Amino acid sequence: MAPSLKGVKGWLAFFMVILAIDALIYVGVFFNSLLNLSVATSVISAIMAPIIVALSISAVVTINMQKKLGKRLAIATYLVTLLHSVINIIVTVVGVPGNGFGTTTDIVNAISGLTSQVIVSGLLCLYFCVSKRVKETLVD
Repeated sequence: MAPSLKGVKGWLAFFMVILAIDALIYVGVFFNSLLNLSVATSVISAIMAPIIVALSISAVVTINMQKKLGKRLAIATYLVTLLHSVINIIVTVVGVPGNGFGTTTDIVNAISGLTSQVIVSGLLCLYFCVSKRVKETLVD
């Protein structure tokens, strides 16, 4: 008989720590964006950062309480963070002065950045969807 995977430990605990660090980072992003609201990406960060912080903190708290809602909040956090990155990259590439489009290097960098972020976010969401530890721990 296999040992029970119930409990907040292993990868689940690791991702809780990552979500907590993510919340701390986005608090800094929020206050930094308030200092430079003349830039479009700062305005986007000023709007999205508090949402990401709230989602991250609630995900950590509900996972620690072993509630099923924690899984959904963690996935929502990763998806909103991905949306924030996508919007920032698009605004950065399209907002280049001149003809309205970035150089080929800007576009290639944006596509590679978006691809890697989609892959990482997808893997993180996949963990919360298929992990046996998540299924056994987050039950209430």
